[in-house]
Amino acid sequence: MPSAESSNRLRSALVVRRRALGTGVDQDDIGLCHALLRANSGQQTPLPISHVGYDDLVEGVFMWAKRLWLFFRYARWLLWLATIGYSIEFLFHRQEHFNVFGQLLLTTEFWMFSLPFAAVFAVCLELMMRERAGITRSADHKVGLDR
Repeated sequence: MPSAESSNRLRSALVVRRRALGTGVDQDDIGLCHALLRANSGQQTPLPISHVGYDDLVEGVFMWAKRLWLFFRYARWLLWLATIGYSIEFLFHRQEHFNVFGQLLLTTEFWMFSLPFAAVFAVCLELMMRERAGITRSADHKVGLDR
């Protein structure tokens, strides 16, 4: 059985490694845990995953997914607000958005079509991250994190 000190050193090493790589927990991390713990304790068989602080590492991955889900959720609403704001600006300053031939300027056309498209794309990414983070709808159809 590994000592508490070696387990803490192992967890610290994994956190540093994960931050340096900018990735989540993968099979290489788990294999590294097994190898380091075997070297520290003299065992030749793989240890159960509970010895390597796997729950702590997985919780960190889910927290990362929840934060990314919140980012996409806020981005979606900001993009829709930007779409509405640009449409209102277009209504009030219509002449500034047309050229001498009565055609829409390319910048106006770009913003009128790209803002809603980006909002819909953010919705798709939000749904993907909600699934990955394990966030489910409750019985009263409340979606989100507990406050």
